[in-house]
Amino acid sequence: MQSLATQIQNELDSRDIHCNWKQSDLARLPEQTPFLLVVNQVLRGAEELLIAKLLAEKSIPFRLLSPDQDLPEFLSPFLVSDTERSGQVWEDNFKKWTHWLQEAEQTMETLVVFLEFPNGRLGSARKRKNLEALLVAFRALKRPICPVRLHLPENLPFNSRINSRLLHLKPGALQVELRIGNPITVETQARIEAQDTFRKFLQSKIYALGTSLEVKPFFSLPFRDREAPQEPIAAPIDPQLIVQEIQSLTFA
Repeated sequence: MQSLATQIQNELDSRDIHCNWKQSDLARLPEQTPFLLVVNQVLRGAEELLIAKLLAEKSIPFRLLSPDQDLPEFLSPFLVSDTERSGQVWEDNFKKWTHWLQEAEQTMETLVVFLEFPNGRLGSARKRKNLEALLVAFRALKRPICPVRLHLPENLPFNSRINSRLLHLKPGALQVELRIGNPITVETQARIEAQDTFRKFLQSKIYALGTSLEVKPFFSLPFRDREAPQEPIAAPIDPQLIVQEIQSLTFA
């Protein structure tokens, strides 16, 4: 029987999808498991295969929280289904995954969550509320969170489902790059109290991947104590010496 990694590679080959990995990115994965991977999904079905192959090759147990329930059959044992645990079908993936994560604190599997962050403002107040509730569940797990982003050869303006269909219509191979960011430690997560601020921080970390930017939680740091005495830049100079120097330059 073929290994999971081999089955995934065969599926990628059949779709003519080829991925580049940077060794520096792979080194960012936490050595201790379990951890949490948060993927900004732009090409539904591709990210799941690529992440699953990576974790399978590293022998890291994992579960996929994906909106795509039509993935290849060999990935079914690794998917969180629509009705798992609750027996209820959820209309909103954020609510479904929040409910599942609240019961998953003791699982020793690395969890991979595929989110579709919008390009601009969140589409609705309800979606924003549900997403921030999901982020609460992320932090309650007390695990490092690794941001992940798929880079495509061109920007696709639609959602991940339409993007996937569009690329199927294009001839030739698809060369992609999957970037992994520095993990957000449990300590850093705890320092950012506001959920809205944490959402923006996580989203910024994901969008910065592949650029020269390194997003840091600058907004969580305390402001400098205005009452604290400032250290002098240099020793004070006698004003008379300044006068003498000016006179020597002017009247020499």
